[in-house]
Amino acid sequence: GLNSPSGDGDVHIGPTEPEGLCDVHIRLQVGADRALFRAGTAPLVAFLDRTDKLVPLGQECTLGDFEGNLEEALGRILAEEQNAG
Repeated sequence: GLNSPSGDGDVHIGPTEPEGLCDVHIRLQVGADRALFRAGTAPLVAFLDRTDKLVPLGQECTLGDFEGNLEEALGRILAEEQNAG
């Protein structure tokens, strides 16, 4: 989604400009409810790198109750971000 549109179902991400690295649009949809977010590429990549360190891609199911641990994991990521900045 950083270089070209990507997504399936309720989540879509794509660059705001067709050329080069730029901000991205993140579109979420649940039923008739929709949300559109704009995020800078650098902070998004940094966030994704931190989440990958906590839960490597493809390892979500090995955590048991992933949904139950999600809030805690995101809290740690956001706390690290605030301490770093």
